[in-house]
Amino acid sequence: MSSIRSILGALLACSLLAQDPGRLQIRVLAGEGALNNIKRKLAHNPEVVVNDADGRPVAGATVVFTFPFSGPSASVAGGRKFQGQTNDDGRITVVGMTPNEVEGRFVIAVEASKDGLTGRTVIPQSNTLAGGREEPGASGGNRKLWIGILALAGGGAAVGMAATRGGGSGSGSAAVATGTSLSVGSVTVGGPR
Repeated sequence: MSSIRSILGALLACSLLAQDPGRLQIRVLAGEGALNNIKRKLAHNPEVVVNDADGRPVAGATVVFTFPFSGPSASVAGGRKFQGQTNDDGRITVVGMTPNEVEGRFVIAVEASKDGLTGRTVIPQSNTLAGGREEPGASGGNRKLWIGILALAGGGAAVGMAATRGGGSGSGSAAVATGTSLSVGSVTVGGPR
């Protein structure tokens, strides 16, 4: 619980600092909330843009990305820091990030500096053994949709089988199953035929 409090405190402090007029503003463009796949050693490389107080891109700002030294984390070339300079558009992307073997949430601390001005923010990410979704911001709704479709199709098949067995009336007449189908976009799942 204390690690969650410290992460929330760091998020609040960094967001307040990043919004201070006269400081450099850091906006996260990619990697925020991403799930990194431990099994496949796939991580989502963060990208940020650094702007001045008036919103103009800051070229040549030094940006340091710092990954946690313990617990869930990631590294670049085996190290816990990645440093570089922003391009003419004020952008910089971490290159070659790899998740460690520890599952869970973590934050990447980001600090930019140029000409005595600084700015800070954090980028939350998670490492997962399950693989999870590989697109940051994806809702995972497609998986839930397919589970629902399969459950409905299975339920339709069970109803159809019960109807064709006739319910034990002994009259010898065959019951006819009514068609059950579910359509989602171009996919249609139907009951037994």
